[in-house]
Amino acid sequence: MQDSYGDGWNGASIAVNVNGTVLANWGLTSGSAGSDSLETLNGDVVDFLFTGGSWDSEITFQITDPAGNNIYNGGAPAAGSFLNHTSNSTCVPATVNVTFQLDMNQVTAGFTTPEVNGTWNNWCGNCNPMTDADGDGIWEATIALLSGNYEYKFSADAWTIQEMNDPTASCTNG
Repeated sequence: MQDSYGDGWNGASIAVNVNGTVLANWGLTSGSAGSDSLETLNGDVVDFLFTGGSWDSEITFQITDPAGNNIYNGGAPAAGSFLNHTSNSTCVPATVNVTFQLDMNQVTAGFTTPEVNGTWNNWCGNCNPMTDADGDGIWEATIALLSGNYEYKFSADAWTIQEMNDPTASCTNG
């Protein structure tokens, strides 16, 4: 980031959105040069938005992608989104092992294999089968998921039977 007069960007800034969330605001508060950076994961969608200041004609800057390619080199752009880039970072998103447990001891309908379905597997029905290794009626499945929030529901035998929750009960509604 450069400022030809040497007094900073005079209120101008660049908001950096990653996957729709503002993660950084770049700018030069004083001086003639500076730098900033942000880590991204492979496939992240990065949107750069410019907000002008008092002397935008003094501003120049460069943006490089994780591979070192120059994706912007110039003066102050028009206000708003001026660059949208999909990250080519070599970093891949981290996963977290999540263990789901289900007590089938009170189920009276016949079943062979319970499964857990959710937004991560498009509610597929039998993509994540559960096991009961010790035969105690408590079935479980451990699934590597990207960090985040997911809706899920238990069923058995590819949705032949499924849990039915009372939406007014505190244990199923909050």
